[in-house]
Amino acid sequence: MNQFNSTGIKIPKSGWRLLPFLVLGVLVFAFNSSLELNYLVKGYITLLELQTGIVVLYFLLAKLGKSQKL
Repeated sequence: MNQFNSTGIKIPKSGWRLLPFLVLGVLVFAFNSSLELNYLVKGYITLLELQTGIVVLYFLLAKLGKSQKL
């Protein structure tokens, strides 16, 4: 008889910390895929969106982490 361990995939805590950044990347990609602009303008907009999003996410996650430690 075959024994199958069905405990599922365990994601380490560091993996969950990357999830918001992954979601941000997917959203920026989806938004920019629908734009019909010059590829240089698309690239510039993508860089601006990602830089702004990463900074906002960083401060938001830092604030949430600080409030959970209280």
